[in-house]
Amino acid sequence: MHARLLASLTATALALSGLALVAAPADAAGSQANSRGRVTAHGGLASHQVPTADSPRNGGFARGRVITLNCKVHGSAVRGNDLWYSVHGSATRWVSARYVSNVGAAPRFCGDGFSRDGSVTASRLNRREGPSLASHRESTLRRGDRVEVVCHLPGLKRDGVVDWYQLGDGSWVSARYVSTPGRVALCA
Repeated sequence: MHARLLASLTATALALSGLALVAAPADAAGSQANSRGRVTAHGGLASHQVPTADSPRNGGFARGRVITLNCKVHGSAVRGNDLWYSVHGSATRWVSARYVSNVGAAPRFCGDGFSRDGSVTASRLNRREGPSLASHRESTLRRGDRVEVVCHLPGLKRDGVVDWYQLGDGSWVSARYVSTPGRVALCA
């Protein structure tokens, strides 16, 4: 009888410890919400509409200012750093991580933490380093190619692209030419 009780208690303890391990990443991600960073660029740092230096500027921050950061994505490289931060308060204010020093924990990657499988619907689709037609083309995908979609951003009016998808490898494609099941989270 004692052996059964001990085995049952052991199984319960293992199950509960497994639940605690599953809950830990969500807690860790939540603790990084609203991370902060200090602007290090001499002369200040411009913010952009999407995470690429090729996109229009829409404001800026003085050197030394501490800003609140939502999350990060891969975008066009700035002096060797391809990470961009979404600035808290607007889904259309992005700054290059090259000129921001984290104050505490770095922000999480954008999206809801779930990727979606997608399929290319165009005969040819360019993968770009940022969400803009002006961004460098990395390679070309073909109809039927499978892709991992992480999140989406609205396109720039000048590009004529309605939405961009960030893929699991950090590249960007026009959402118009990728089919995905279900809703894709906003990169913010």
